Amino acid sequence: MIGRVSIRHVRFIAEVHSRTHAVRVGHSAANSYTPTARLRVDQPAKIVGVGSYRMKSEFTFERGAFTIPLQKATRWLELTDEVP
Repeated sequence: MIGRVSIRHVRFIAEVHSRTHAVRVGHSAANSYTPTARLRVDQPAKIVGVGSYRMKSEFTFERGAFTIPLQKATRWLELTDEVP
């Protein structure tokens, strides 16, 4: 069963899978003013059993953030942790 924590902010939704630690981020659809989004991944806390999060897909990384081309519908991205 997926344990879900949903965070709603102006342009995204985040879900956390409590067993695998995977994080899914859903960006809102593109419009004429917002064709791309920027995603910054910060992980200041070091938690035992949880590794460093990485994007599963390749995106351009510039100015400290991933540049995500938006689509006509919500675009889901997945981050996974790499346990040392």
